[in-house]
Amino acid sequence: MSLSQIKFVLVETSHPGNLGAATRAIANMGFTRLALVSPKANKNDPIAISRAANSAHILEQAQIFDSLDAAVADCNLVFATRARENSIKWTEYTPRFASEKVWEHLSCIDNKVAIVFGPEKTGLSNAMLEQCCGHIIIPTSDYSSLNLAQAIQIIAYELFLKLSTSSIENIRFSQDKEQKAFAQQMHDLFLSFEEVMITTKFLDPNKPKKLMPKLRSLFMRADMSVNEVQMLRGFLSAIKEYDRLR
Repeated sequence: MSLSQIKFVLVETSHPGNLGAATRAIANMGFTRLALVSPKANKNDPIAISRAANSAHILEQAQIFDSLDAAVADCNLVFATRARENSIKWTEYTPRFASEKVWEHLSCIDNKVAIVFGPEKTGLSNAMLEQCCGHIIIPTSDYSSLNLAQAIQIIAYELFLKLSTSSIENIRFSQDKEQKAFAQQMHDLFLSFEEVMITTKFLDPNKPKKLMPKLRSLFMRADMSVNEVQMLRGFLSAIKEYDRLR
């Protein structure tokens, strides 16, 4: 188990000071992996570098991606963070309970985790929230607004506390434990489902309602393995072939 198995992903961060402060927050807790999705602020801005302080090297090495899909493609446990209410049923965690989930997940050294933070003013869009298996919500009093670095610091602290105090001997290893599906595999599965549902007229693309978001929610909560995703995609391929031969 290693802290390097966890990546912090910032989406469309607009202020260079927030980039620097966020980098310093993860570095305080021993994390080094940082990914930026379509950042509006320049990571080389002097303000960002100044706010990062002694962690400026982490900011310099941060990878930049054009989409959230690309940023989390190598991860098989992806948490979104949010404050606002959402009409779709999602699995919600406090930072402490999310850290328990992460600790269990990292018992396999091949597993990787992403924690995703949205733009400062709006948070993550519904489409981005749907790409994550669960949502981390930080409990607050009447005033729920936290700045980006504050939110990252709280979550990074809980992760560090759990991962650094849990004895390696207490981790449950199993030879039969299956590799959890990666974000890209889940994305491809949803595309296959959508294609088949349109072909069979189960889904009207002109009136989709909330069918696909609900389907995403269902499968993300299922915590699927690579083999399970492959099984479902094989089933969907068989349906398409059957329909072609009719």
